[in-house]
Amino acid sequence: MDRAKHVLATDPRIAAAWVEGSLAAGTADAWSDVDFHVAVEDPAAIDGEELLGRIAPVISALTFPLGPVRLVAATLEGPVRVDLYVEPLDQVASISRLGRPTCSTATRRGSASSTRSWTRPLQLARLVRGYFFGFMMPARLEVPGRGAGLAL
Repeated sequence: MDRAKHVLATDPRIAAAWVEGSLAAGTADAWSDVDFHVAVEDPAAIDGEELLGRIAPVISALTFPLGPVRLVAATLEGPVRVDLYVEPLDQVASISRLGRPTCSTATRRGSASSTRSWTRPLQLARLVRGYFFGFMMPARLEVPGRGAGLAL
């Protein structure tokens, strides 16, 4: 987290950065991922995989468009699962959020807290395919009489 804070705070393209999800809610455990959000003037100017690579080496990454937001779902060396949401600065307030976590928003102008809820559906089939088949390097188990199977 210290490395991520440094990388995000020193990148002049990033107007604000915060964490949402279980980490922000204080319910994270050893299996939790990290949900980073960055607000930028020009999302096209941000290569999410490169940005994450400055935090830690990227083992694998997939990028998904989610309306005005770009999601980079990645596994960093460690391994650590990270979801980086690149959001247009002028639309941050209007973007719906997953669940109802309270998240601390760190900006160059100070900090604030907000609570938002998710209202639009995700491209679930594509996310599941990318997450479980190849991207996460799924664990394989030997199933008696059936050979290798996917451990879910």
